[in-house]
Amino acid sequence: MPTVFYFLGILLFLTACQSKPSVNQLGEIQGKPVITFSQQSHDFGDVSEGEEVGVVYWARNDGHGPLLITHVKAGCGCTSVKWPNEPVAPGDSGRIDVLFDTRGRQGLQSKQVLVYSNATEAPLELLFTARIK
Repeated sequence: MPTVFYFLGILLFLTACQSKPSVNQLGEIQGKPVITFSQQSHDFGDVSEGEEVGVVYWARNDGHGPLLITHVKAGCGCTSVKWPNEPVAPGDSGRIDVLFDTRGRQGLQSKQVLVYSNATEAPLELLFTARIK
């Protein structure tokens, strides 16, 4: 009887020590998209008040299913965004264009953009900053 408990204990220990698959492995296993960004933050540096400045964030599909960017939400009315309407195929990238209007703004500005997709349940956050003079 002690031998049975010994083997059950070893089996339980080995099962508990197995690592969970990474996000990329889950995409490969389940045939789902995996969204990754080459950068998730950008600093415009010093900008004159009244200027419009833009940045492109590249969303890469590192999974095995089509990536659908369903919505991109700017955190402020001073920011406009454009994103791909078509699915992003595995291995391809889609561009998210962000345009920041500095009119009426002064000092350090820090803004966020939320990206909703079929790759994650929670939105991913993109950030940018600018120092308005």
